[in-house]
Parts: sequence; structure tokens; C-alpha cells
Amino acid sequence: MKRPNEEDQVEELTSATGDDVSDAFQAISVTTAYINNADAKAGFSAAAAAAIVIAISQQSSTLGVALGAETTIEQWARVVLILLGIAILFTVVGIGLTLIPRTPDVVEGGRFSFPTVARQHWRFIPANRSTAANEAWAESQTLARIAKRKFSGMRISLWSLGAAFAFFCCWTVLASRIS
Repeated sequence: MKRPNEEDQVEELTSATGDDVSDAFQAISVTTAYINNADAKAGFSAAAAAAIVIAISQQSSTLGVALGAETTIEQWARVVLILLGIAILFTVVGIGLTLIPRTPDVVEGGRFSFPTVARQHWRFIPANRSTAANEAWAESQTLARIAKRKFSGMRISLWSLGAAFAFFCCWTVLASRIS
């Protein structure tokens, strides 16, 4: 039995949906909203991580005591502070993975991909409705891959930001006992 290739699957999907071009445009629109959502969440995560770092940096005298770590509570505070730093580092990495564009190989000649649109001659590429639908579905698939990668980075960022917040709360309790 012949295994269907990606183009056959796109053709099957577009022919089964009725108005294939408008369905493809709808898929592009929805996927673009997902990408924008991931970028917005990355911005909020960056602001929250910055707030935690600023709050910690405001406690310079307590930081010095915790890093010196003579008593048991100071040693625990140092451990929590190190874990907090690691969690913030993972948060920043997750934010970076979310925001850095990593586009998969783009279908060459697809009129809906940004490399094609950036060229001057794209308007002169002939297409019928079926070709336009296939190109739109291919671009939708590219955008879906981008969204999937962004949300993978966002997952790292949100989990580590949650850990950073928990470590910050522990730090606050321990810091109040040190000073």
C-alpha cells in the first residue's frame, strides 16, 4: 500500500473542507494567534522574573550574610538562593526559546511564506485556487510548528518561574529570620 505524502494529505484535507482557501486562511489566522499568545506570555514571564530578581537585589545586606553562611539557617538561605538563581536561569532560557524565531524550512515558492512575500516578484507567481490552498495549508503547517516550539519553551519558562516564585517565598521567610 502506498503511503500518502504530505501534499496528498493536504489535497485530501482541502478537498474535504468545502471552501479550501478560506479554511486555510482561517488555520493561518488561528495559528498566528497562538504564536502571539506565546510571545505575550513570554513577556509576562520576563516581567515576573525581573521583579523577583529586583526584589532579591534589594536585600543586599541579607544576601551577604546568606552567602557567608555561618549558621544553619544561613546555610539553608544560601541553598535556597542558589536554587532560586538556577530557576531564574531556566526561566530566562525558556523565554529565549519562546522568543527566538526558529522557522523550519519554508516551502519555496509558497506565496504565503515570509521569504516569498519579501521578494518583489512574488505577485507574478501564477496560481489557481487549488495551488493557493495548498500553499496556504503549507504555511499554516509551518506556523503550527513554530507555535509548537514556542509553547515548548514557554512550558520550561512557566514551570521554572513557578519554582523561582516558591524559592523566593522560602528565601523571604529565611531572610526575615536572618536579619
